[in-house]
Amino acid sequence: MIELRTIPYKYSDDEMNAVRETFSENQIRLEEVKEEKARVSKEYSEQIKLKQKELKSLRENIKTKGEDRQIEVEGIANYGNGMMEYWAASGHLKGQIVDSRRLLPAEKQMRLDSDETTITLRKAASH
Repeated sequence: MIELRTIPYKYSDDEMNAVRETFSENQIRLEEVKEEKARVSKEYSEQIKLKQKELKSLRENIKTKGEDRQIEVEGIANYGNGMMEYWAASGHLKGQIVDSRRLLPAEKQMRLDSDETTITLRKAASH
């Protein structure tokens, strides 16, 4: 009866050199593939981050039903209500108040009365 069996086999010198060469080539190729994988993975990671950032922005735009845009504005102090009003300087919003904030201490009106010739500082008035 004939059958197949696995037994130890010793390489000849030529066979051993061929196996070593194949091993070295495979090891080099493995390192190349690992480097390629790292490069491609980094590229995909960057693309994923960009898409996630874009989705976050779009989600916020949907939630607020709009987006923030930079436009040219002119700041005009409204001393009556103590606010700095920002008026659109161009575009379809031109002439409309688009934002406001409280006046800063340095921006507040220094006169207490309406007479242009009399300047009374608040500090002086309180003494």
